[in-house]
Amino acid sequence: MKSNTLYQMFLFALAGAVATVVDWVFYYIFLHIFTFKYGYMPASCIGFIFGVLVSYYISIKWIFTARNIKNRKLELFIFFIIGIIGLALTQLFMYLFNEINPFKEITQMLSNLLSPLFVLAHEWSSRIIVTVIVFFWNFFARKVIIFNDKKI
Repeated sequence: MKSNTLYQMFLFALAGAVATVVDWVFYYIFLHIFTFKYGYMPASCIGFIFGVLVSYYISIKWIFTARNIKNRKLELFIFFIIGIIGLALTQLFMYLFNEINPFKEITQMLSNLLSPLFVLAHEWSSRIIVTVIVFFWNFFARKVIIFNDKKI
């Protein structure tokens, strides 16, 4: 396993893709198969939890070799907190890039660039921007706080 940050970012992106698929599968299962009577919000939370667990497992097994927190329950808790902050940042930035100028104008410019490629370019342009921002938050927060060489 390499400790090269770019290599780790690449692996983290792959882990994020896998975790997203797991999130969506559990969301679908709880919303449609179990016909979760409380609706999409709890099903979404359940999917998020399973997605974070998968991301944690992949992170400790294949991405990060250094782990500075000896207590594994605390390590998982901090991993979840960083993920929850990432989720809150996603909601905040989605609001900003869809509702507030000048952020909304940035989204519109990207949408204009993507419109020949995607029918739903406007709906997805803010999501693309936000995904990149939150990816960097999740990666560097976890790398600096949890997966470094300084023992806690």
